[in-house]
Amino acid sequence: MAWDPSGQRLASPGDPAICIWTPGGHQAPLRIHGHDATVTAVAWRPDGQQFASVSVDHTLRIWDASNGTTDPAIDYVIGSV
Repeated sequence: MAWDPSGQRLASPGDPAICIWTPGGHQAPLRIHGHDATVTAVAWRPDGQQFASVSVDHTLRIWDASNGTTDPAIDYVIGSV
């Protein structure tokens, strides 16, 4: 899990979705799908606009934190996670 730099959103890795939580809010978490297997780690960019995730499917993805989209052109295949 990782808090965004402002401390207002929490990204949690899952199987295989990522959830973006807004603690204290009354809305369901934003569920982000894109990996084909369990997500093992997430990390925010310092400005909080994007975050990265890695998965046991051997990919690293960069996500837009406002809407949960990723550009396939910037997904990376890696050897091991």
